[in-house]
Amino acid sequence: MLASTEKLLETPPLATYLPDLMHNIILEIKYNSDFRAGETLFYHLLKRLQLQDSLGRPADVYSPDKPNFFSRDNRPFGEKELVYFRKSIASMIRYSPQPETGLRYASFLLNQIQPPLRDAQTEVTVLINLIYIYSKDGSDAYMKAGLDFVMIGLERGLPLYRNSGNERKRAFNNPGTVFSTVSKPILKYHNLQPTHDGKGVEKFGVFNSGGYIRPG
Repeated sequence: MLASTEKLLETPPLATYLPDLMHNIILEIKYNSDFRAGETLFYHLLKRLQLQDSLGRPADVYSPDKPNFFSRDNRPFGEKELVYFRKSIASMIRYSPQPETGLRYASFLLNQIQPPLRDAQTEVTVLINLIYIYSKDGSDAYMKAGLDFVMIGLERGLPLYRNSGNERKRAFNNPGTVFSTVSKPILKYHNLQPTHDGKGVEKFGVFNSGGYIRPG
C-alpha cells in the first residue's frame, strides 16, 4: 500500500521508500494540484539520495549560485535510484505552477547535477517540458523565450513534424512526436511552420528555401 504524504514526511529521509516518494510527488503535483506538497517531497527525495556538494551541504534547488555540483561519495547510484530521480525532476518541471519555477528546476538539473543522475534522455524530456509550460502560459514573453527552446531542440537533433495523417501513427512516447506537439502553439504564435525535412522552421506559407530558419 502506498504510504501517505504525511507519513512519508514524518519518516526520516534515509528510512523512506523511494518508489513511494516518487509516486507521491506525482500524485500531489499532477492529481492534487498541490505543488508545495510535491516540492516538500522532492526535497525529501534529494535527502534520501544523499545529494550534497563538496562542502557537505545538501542539494538545494533554490540556490543556483552554488559553484559545486551535487553528488554522493559513499557509493554509486543504483539503476532504480536514477529512474526515480529522473522521473521526479521531470515531473516537477512538467507540472510547475509557473514557467519560472520550471526553469529553476531545469537549471538545477543542468547546472548542478552530474551524470549519471543527469543523462541525455532526461535533458531532452526536461527541454520538452519547458516548451510545454512556456506555451501553456501563452504570454508574449514566454512565447518568445519558448521559441529559443524549440531551436535548442532542433540543434539537438529533435525533428519537427508537419501535420499529416502519418503523425497519428507515430508513438506518442517518441521524443520527436512530443517535441513537435508541444512546439506547435509556439510556432503558430510566431507564424512559423516546420520545414519539410523537419530540421528547421520557416514562415508559414513559404515553400522555398529562402524562408528557412535553421538552428545555429
